[in-house]
Amino acid sequence: MRLPLLSLGLLLAVAGCGESPGLRFTTGDAAAGDHDAAVMDGAAAEPDVAATPLDVGTIPIRDNGAVATEALVYAHSDTTLYTVNPRDNRFARVADFTFPRGTTVADMTDIAVDSEGAITGTAGDAVWRIDARTAACTRVVTLPERRFFVGLSWVPRGTVDANNEVLVGATTDGALWRIDVGNGRATQLFTLPRASGAAWTISGDLVSIDGDATYITLRREGAASTANDALGVVDFRNRSLRIVGTDVGFARVFGVGYWRQTLYGFTRTGEFITINTRTGVGRRVSTPTMQFSGAGVTTIASIEAPP
Repeated sequence: MRLPLLSLGLLLAVAGCGESPGLRFTTGDAAAGDHDAAVMDGAAAEPDVAATPLDVGTIPIRDNGAVATEALVYAHSDTTLYTVNPRDNRFARVADFTFPRGTTVADMTDIAVDSEGAITGTAGDAVWRIDARTAACTRVVTLPERRFFVGLSWVPRGTVDANNEVLVGATTDGALWRIDVGNGRATQLFTLPRASGAAWTISGDLVSIDGDATYITLRREGAASTANDALGVVDFRNRSLRIVGTDVGFARVFGVGYWRQTLYGFTRTGEFITINTRTGVGRRVSTPTMQFSGAGVTTIASIEAPP
């Protein structure tokens, strides 16, 4: 996630977000050309992509609960929400984030998507709900501690809480926090321990997938902000960190999504990449024109093997 925007030494507050319609799906027989979207292969101009969402479908059921077989990966810049269709890696522009009149607006720093497809975002000292169809924002709660979270993810039931999904925020010092969206209270879970002989800080984002793992982009403590990221896996139960790969091949991976055993990375310099979950090595897919600030995907994204 993007570092905070400061003005006169004070962190700007952000405005609220609107209701999410839930999980969004493409139908299995829809052709890629049916969407008013654009593949961004290093285009030099802002893509002419649709603000209209894809069709909504039913949620197939697996033995241990619902699984989204055609969900979208969401990515965003400071000001605009996008979707990525993981079947063909095509981007679509949803809309610019909009906020209630009279609010002081800071840039959106990260988003997270729960099992129902609802999008939550952080900006400034508050948590917001983001409408997946319009990017309209509604304030959920102000964070009383005024902490700045550079990474954000819902984690599945049984990961932090036995009975509920939990919103987890990450700060640049390597601390992971449980965020109560009811009262805004943030409770520190733990700070990332040393792993692979080094101390680590959080570069940009984390994503947690039911049935797989919680992945996080990292940077060695003391490394320059331009240094390439590493990929790690967080174990909340044991408060441990495992380094998957020490060099993703790209720096400032501020957004992370997931689909069918593949991570989707979005960098501050505008690269859309995939990351191998076994080796931690990234591969450039395209270079869109926007600078990414974050990304998210439902916690029940498909964990099936790629076709």
